[in-house]
Amino acid sequence: MNGKNEAHTTGMPDIYRFLAQSMRYPEKIWMGQEFFSGFFQIAEKIPDIPDSKPCMDLLSEEKAWLEMLQADYTRLFINAHPHVIAPPYGSIYIGADIGGQRQLLDATVRFYQQKGFDLVDQQEQPDWLVHELEFMAILAEEDHEGLESFLATHFRPWFPIFRKRVVQETAHPYFIISTHMIDFFTS
Repeated sequence: MNGKNEAHTTGMPDIYRFLAQSMRYPEKIWMGQEFFSGFFQIAEKIPDIPDSKPCMDLLSEEKAWLEMLQADYTRLFINAHPHVIAPPYGSIYIGADIGGQRQLLDATVRFYQQKGFDLVDQQEQPDWLVHELEFMAILAEEDHEGLESFLATHFRPWFPIFRKRVVQETAHPYFIISTHMIDFFTS
């Protein structure tokens, strides 16, 4: 990968799937040596990415790295006092009121359905970051025009706000690097 243009023309479905996985709840079953090898290989190729050495150092230590990531994930994206710091849902950031949130969720579902897809995982909202990245992987394989439309109307309007919160509030550099990679491949 020589830069953004080459990355956008080759292997984008796999990159989007990888990025979606990187934003799931950290579990030992998938978050192992193979995952981190790919994670740091991608990070090395991205210009202006935050230094990944502190992240590698934290993850290579034998002490509870997984528990550290799980705790930070929970604090950032699931449950924190007095409120969740960086909810990973687009409607939180661009749906100013409850009606606006519902409209955005409905618009996201309509976009999925217009492209012939329905959500299988009903446990999360349709505008969950992971769902959107997985959908982008499908569009990258089949519908580049649809991908650009989805990015412009459903992803780019909210992701920079989310990313800023993550970067400001995370206790672990893994999430800074992850959101930087997502930003790079969706800009």
